[in-house]
Amino acid sequence: MNIKEFLLRELNKYPELVEPFQEEIEIEDEGNNVYSTGEIILTREIIIDFLTKSGYEINQNNFDMAKQLLESMDSQTLRNTLVNVTKSMAKKYKTVNHLDDMTENELNTVLNVALLNTIKKNINYQKSLKYEYAVEAIKDINGKTDLVTLKKVLDIYSNKGYRVVNIFTNEVGKNSRILGNVEFNSTADQIVIIFEKPVFE
Repeated sequence: MNIKEFLLRELNKYPELVEPFQEEIEIEDEGNNVYSTGEIILTREIIIDFLTKSGYEINQNNFDMAKQLLESMDSQTLRNTLVNVTKSMAKKYKTVNHLDDMTENELNTVLNVALLNTIKKNINYQKSLKYEYAVEAIKDINGKTDLVTLKKVLDIYSNKGYRVVNIFTNEVGKNSRILGNVEFNSTADQIVIIFEKPVFE
């Protein structure tokens, strides 16, 4: 695969970008495959479509009979007959991809535009994300942080796709104890953790 083939293959991953470079051009059938009747051109494919959708077997006799029947109709009747048979009853087209005519540098430029548009869409997508929040509180044990419980809570939420966005200590009261004739006071705290994760809709 040469560089041009590679660039064309990559560009075809972006249909919305490739489409403006595609054009439908009219083509003419060759040989005896075109049967003209007034302003409508009957092609071999149209007659076969007519036979197929009318439930007839495809053979030469039926083809000749259908061709003769369709040619005997006036333009309006023929148009009404074929309207549900094929969309190409008047003209045939083929799609031309103008990217094929571009140089490697031109293709590279178009591909860069495609990549930049993709990045821009991703940025806009990130801006429009919604978030889900969760809050957990861990109490101190005898005035000390319960590290085992803290780690367990962090692991649980990280496995669910959350991340910590804020953490603070909240004083919930005071503890007092008397040992012998001496009174000891300590503050009872809790660690409050706020988690968030994006919600994909």
